[in-house]
Amino acid sequence: MWKLLFLSQTHNAHTGRVKIHFTHYHRGMAIQDAENLSSTSKIPLDALVAAGIITEDKMKVIGTPTFSQVRVR
Repeated sequence: MWKLLFLSQTHNAHTGRVKIHFTHYHRGMAIQDAENLSSTSKIPLDALVAAGIITEDKMKVIGTPTFSQVRVR
């Protein structure tokens, strides 16, 4: 599912280092702690590799992804 979504959005292939930022949109008052936020990145990162958008999801390529949270109504 993620792979198809990414392929529908871009046909770019990034062969070098990239910066990745994840924004978590949530309802309610509770916010995710850092460990929960980072654990949600595995499947999208794997899909970016599978779609050929990035070469691999190792630190030498993606560095340290950043995370933010946005509360929605």
